[in-house]
Amino acid sequence: MNEISQTKINNKRKIRKRVLRYIGIYSLIFVITAILVFSYNFVSGKTFIWKADGWEQHFKALLYYADYLKEFFYKLFVEHRIEFNQWDFAIGEGGDVLNTLNYYVIGDPFAFFAFLVPSNYMYIFYEAMILLRLYLAGLAFSWLCFSTRRVRTTAVLTGAITYVFCYWGMLNALRHPYFLNPMIYFPLLILGVEKILKGRRPYLFIAAVFVAAISNFYFFYMQVLLTVGYVFVRLIYLYKKDIKKMLTKLGQIALASIVAVIPSAIIVMPVLNAFLSDSRFKTATPFYFAYPVKYYLQMISNYVSEGDSYWLCMGYAIPTVLAVILLFIKRKKNTLLKIYFFICFIIMIIPFFGQVLNGLSYMCNRWSFAFALLNAYVLVVMWESLLNIKAKEGLVMLIVMVVYMGLCMFIEYARNTKSFSQLMLGFVLLIVLMPLMSTDAGKPVISRKTKQICILIVAIISIAVNSFYKNSVTGENYVSECVSVDDLDMLLNSNENTALLTYLENTNIDKNFVRYTGSDLDYNSNMLYGLSSSQYYWTLTNQYVSRFRSALGITLNTELPHKYIGYDDRTYLLSLSSTQYYLVDLTKKVQIPNGFVYIGTYMGYKIYRNVNALPLTYSYDSFVTEDQVAGLNGVELQEVMMNSIVLSDSQAENLSTEAQSQAAIKNDDSAAYFDDIDFSSESLDYTINCNSEDVSVQNNSLVVTKAGASITINFTGKENTETYFVIDGMNYSNASTYELYYGDSKYDPLDLYNSTRWNSLDYSEQATIFSDWLFHKISSTNVELSLTASNGATKNMRYFTPSYSYYNGEEDFCVNMGYSNDAVNSITITFPKVGIYSYDDIKIMSQETDRISSYVNKLSANSLDDMEIGIDTVTGNISLDNPKFLTFAIPYSKGWKAYVDGEEVDILEGNLTYMAIYVSAGDHEIKLVYNTPLFDEGKVVSFLGIILLGGYIFVTEQQIRKKRKGFKCIKK
Repeated sequence: MNEISQTKINNKRKIRKRVLRYIGIYSLIFVITAILVFSYNFVSGKTFIWKADGWEQHFKALLYYADYLKEFFYKLFVEHRIEFNQWDFAIGEGGDVLNTLNYYVIGDPFAFFAFLVPSNYMYIFYEAMILLRLYLAGLAFSWLCFSTRRVRTTAVLTGAITYVFCYWGMLNALRHPYFLNPMIYFPLLILGVEKILKGRRPYLFIAAVFVAAISNFYFFYMQVLLTVGYVFVRLIYLYKKDIKKMLTKLGQIALASIVAVIPSAIIVMPVLNAFLSDSRFKTATPFYFAYPVKYYLQMISNYVSEGDSYWLCMGYAIPTVLAVILLFIKRKKNTLLKIYFFICFIIMIIPFFGQVLNGLSYMCNRWSFAFALLNAYVLVVMWESLLNIKAKEGLVMLIVMVVYMGLCMFIEYARNTKSFSQLMLGFVLLIVLMPLMSTDAGKPVISRKTKQICILIVAIISIAVNSFYKNSVTGENYVSECVSVDDLDMLLNSNENTALLTYLENTNIDKNFVRYTGSDLDYNSNMLYGLSSSQYYWTLTNQYVSRFRSALGITLNTELPHKYIGYDDRTYLLSLSSTQYYLVDLTKKVQIPNGFVYIGTYMGYKIYRNVNALPLTYSYDSFVTEDQVAGLNGVELQEVMMNSIVLSDSQAENLSTEAQSQAAIKNDDSAAYFDDIDFSSESLDYTINCNSEDVSVQNNSLVVTKAGASITINFTGKENTETYFVIDGMNYSNASTYELYYGDSKYDPLDLYNSTRWNSLDYSEQATIFSDWLFHKISSTNVELSLTASNGATKNMRYFTPSYSYYNGEEDFCVNMGYSNDAVNSITITFPKVGIYSYDDIKIMSQETDRISSYVNKLSANSLDDMEIGIDTVTGNISLDNPKFLTFAIPYSKGWKAYVDGEEVDILEGNLTYMAIYVSAGDHEIKLVYNTPLFDEGKVVSFLGIILLGGYIFVTEQQIRKKRKGFKCIKK
């Protein structure tokens, strides 16, 4: 072995030793900081599972995925076959597994090993993976720093801890675990770019792109845009006017990106298709160029303390603030970092850019993990400067900190104890770092090593302070929103699903298909038990389900339009959806829908059976088109669906001649068809009584000048009917109290808020009213009306304005006030906010449901016999005397294919949401087969991508060998 080779080996050993030493120290500091941050969970017996999305989505997705993988591996290694279901009837009423769960677990490397963990201990795995994500984020950051700068170990340690435990990391550790993944991937993407720019192997970049692509498409899209922005700025700064070099490097990065993405097509292609088909993606979202004033003011304190607005999560450890101040004090240094900082600032203050990064959707700053990376990196870069602050620099920094403190003191939305605590820490640290005292020899009293330790300790304390204000009982007590360890078993094993399964196990009822609904159910828990349910809460939704709910005017009863449960207890819709059971917590008093009979109480739940439930498949004699029923409201439309199937206009035009002959409406004579139906619903005459002077009727508007004002709609109702409040073209225009005094007179038509009343207020009252208006204290994005009928039934109805984050464009609603044997004669509506509630029309409708039995008998007369639901298949036989439109109460998806006697037939969009096929008279074998859209194509593309990747690596290595040979020749 020659001397040069031995030197290389020795150098590698030294590097390995330094790396291991760093990892050891980092691990120790990480554990200490993590204990300080999450001790509130440990002490109070709380898990890391947030009661909202954490429990309803993330944890259940992980449990489901674990069982999914267990079943797959069992079939692979025991039964020696590759089989996995792509569709599951337990995802709501039925949904695609990959497209639903990629957002949460499928593709996420941290979720993969869940199959090794028993469900009873899954919460430990859930928490361990959160901590592992945070830990690896720090290592990824460290790798970036050591690879791009000559920096001190202590600097990187401090930067890593600051990065990992910024407010983004702290919040999402207890809220959305997979939101932490970009904290790992993004530093690796940036490092991968830097390696390519330096002419090194691009494999890190390729690996980071691939893993980011399969983990979560939403954040992958975001990271792509951020990386593209980073690359363009970097290239312009690096090569300035050398366009040739710039384009060469850009081409290398683009080629590496393509090589990385193509192998991920098996996941990316189907998921991208699902994103583009999502109902929320199709809703037009207005773009904004300014946030409310309050947002900008909160930014001041949120930079150093916990708290967020529009998902702008900062809360950086206080040493970061000093480093950033020093960065801008030193004018001619680190220009590139200043440019990136300025770009981030522009993105933060102009909503449009946040909307672009959020998929052209609502105002949001979920890209702020990237800003955390920049701030932590600045801390590392400015480390030496912090250790050697000059007197003049220290004075400027002190002035800036005083101004910062002043802003936090005098601005209401920046004034809080948590920011004061952080800034006081900053002042202490600044005094330690400033050259205030020196020895007789002229050396600083505080050594460099001591200063470094002080910065690290202050960073950890600063992080602990943020956690205190966020999680402690005396702070925000956010930990209280997490699921208790002691409650987990009860939540998993004592819910409506176990109650229903207990009942079914004690009966001889066919369990091949079971679908239920209810009141106050546990979202998504049905998927863990293989039961179909009308409850649904996942990020991606089926556009046909959403369209159906919108067309029927189904009440929005949550703050999220993609979070829904049931069908507003409507008799007809519960039948059409093949809903068999209704479950209610024994402790809750709930009005039970018409047609449901009590069958028993199991495990704390009352169970009711729908005597009018249609089977999963049922048949229609005739059809109408969407255009022909476009003028009907939801109450009328649901009765049409009990008589004829509703088809899209385009599909109706493409029906066979035989099928078109079964059109219910001939010669566009809709009136004759509606006369034949003889609607059981009718519009009732009514009067509106304003219960106080704080609300008035002005043309087609209800003007409310005081929150809590109400009106009562009086009418003569009917016995044994469902009563509906129907409103079309609803709109809400917000008004603050200040605008009642000084705004448009339309907000105060009765002139209640005149100058005399204003002058009667004292100064503090006037200031409060003005402040509420200036800082948008009252949200104008959504309103929730409370409706109470004379029979005691209560319902809430939400309306979202275009400025709402999850705006879905709905403005027509039909609120079912329930079925009642006695006549309902009034509905009182209470308005929660001041403003104008305008509308095109209001109706009170009464709908008899005594025809339901005859409707159900006719529709169910021809359904599948011997029906079996297999893995991605539905099969059965049917015998028809006349041609029918066989309908499946399965949410429509283009992934389904239908076969009649072995020949493929077209699947129709039935009743806006379900599937139907046209079947001629005779005996037939029916089969439905599901395959995730673009999954097969994605497999082919991924296979080709792997070949391309292999070729790319081969060519790259060949080029590297040639360069090395050329270098050796030059040396000789």
